[in-house]
Amino acid sequence: MAPIYDTDVAKERWQKDEWRNYELWEKLELQAKKRKQLWILGAVILFLMLSGVPAIMDRLPKWRTLKIANEVAARINEVKTQAVFTHHTHRVRFGTPSGLDFLVEEVASCRPDAKVIKTVATGTLASSGSPEDYTVLSNAQAQELNIPGVIGEFCYDPVLGYSGLGPSGVGAQSVIALAYVNDLTEPVRMNRMTLLTLEGESAEVAFY
Repeated sequence: MAPIYDTDVAKERWQKDEWRNYELWEKLELQAKKRKQLWILGAVILFLMLSGVPAIMDRLPKWRTLKIANEVAARINEVKTQAVFTHHTHRVRFGTPSGLDFLVEEVASCRPDAKVIKTVATGTLASSGSPEDYTVLSNAQAQELNIPGVIGEFCYDPVLGYSGLGPSGVGAQSVIALAYVNDLTEPVRMNRMTLLTLEGESAEVAFY
């Protein structure tokens, strides 16, 4: 058996220490590289988020009018349900007295001059957010914007169903238009409006 000298032991210890130092520096370099990559990724994500803010703010009114349109559709379905279960004609008027306010009434018929029997419910659409920033367009406002067939109310007869009475006449497609108020004073932004259409005796709803 060959003798083991102190110099050999020292050399071996030095080589092991050198290798451990190399592994340590390699780990530190890898961690630094990962941190750098995370910083770059974070910067890219932040840039994309900031660059997307103007587009999001521009489309926000459209998303909100769509949400309000869903509430309008829900009110219309409630009126249809009430009319069927009570066997009495019901009507909901939007923008009464203003903006996104609504008024549900039991009426003698769906004629414009029909007698109001009683008020069923009142309220405001879009209870969350800023309802004063949005409105249901009146027929007069819609005519100024060249939007045909716009109505501000919905009436449902339990026997006859929806007659489509409105500015376009009986049976025509009716439209309830929802808009961001500021778009009415600036050059009109039709792409941010939401149009809810009603068709047929069952008043089938569609959004545009």
